[in-house]
This record gives sequence, C-alpha cells and structure tokens, in this order.
Amino acid sequence: MFLSFMSLSSGALTAFYWLLSLTAAGVLVSWIAILLNHIRLRLAMRQQGIPVSRLPWHNSWTLYASYWALGMCIIILLTAGFEVFTTGNWSPESFVSSYLDIPLMATAYLIWKFVKKTKIAKLSEIPLLGAFEQAEEAERKNTIDVVEA
Repeated sequence: MFLSFMSLSSGALTAFYWLLSLTAAGVLVSWIAILLNHIRLRLAMRQQGIPVSRLPWHNSWTLYASYWALGMCIIILLTAGFEVFTTGNWSPESFVSSYLDIPLMATAYLIWKFVKKTKIAKLSEIPLLGAFEQAEEAERKNTIDVVEA
C-alpha cells in the first residue's frame, strides 16, 4: 500500500517492480503452504488407513506431483532474486523485494505458534474421519436439495 505512493514520483517503475517481486514471492509462499498441507493430508490418510477414494478428486500421482511442485516452488522462491548475488548487481531494494516475504511469513507463523501455543498435529491425530463424514453429509444434503428443486 505504501509503495503505491511512490507511483507519484519518478520512481514509479521501481515501485511497480517492488510490488511485482513482493507479490510473486507471496504467491509462492502461499503455494508452499498449500502443498505442505496437501502432502500432510495424504500422508495422514495413508497412516490412518483412509482410502484416497473418499476424496472427491484423486489419482495415484498427486502425492508425487505435490512433492515435485513443493520442490519447484522452493527453488523458484529462493532463486527469484539471484541477480543480486552476481558480481556488480547488488541492490538492497531488489534483495528485500525478492526475499522479504520469507522472514515475514516465518515470523508470522512462529508468533502464531507461540501466542496460541499450538503444536503441529501428528499425522495419526488429525481428525480426518470426522471431516470426511461432515463433508459427505453436506454433499448428501446438497444432492437432496437439488433433486427436490
């Protein structure tokens, strides 16, 4: 929001590239979180003996694809600002705009864990059965509502 005020000056293009880098890094951090959650879901299902057929969309390769995508997102996130590390191209602005989201998200996550005193749930303790039953009941109710309409 504050970077948008720079558009009033001659550095509008610089401000745009800062916003672009921050947004791209934020999207990658979001996808990393999504992929970690998906991997944990599939591993928890395997450990609890819940068949993947209970998921609305499933196939045999999604877990492997999630691992691959997680690796790619991490590589892209960590190399997005590589040009600042090459000889003669150091720029504090580029470094901050490329890598600021990493410590911000890590700090926010750690503060949440500390303040709320939450722990990462063991795969065997994630309440998946209740969640699946609730989702299936909602699906049955929606199907009945559609048939009656």
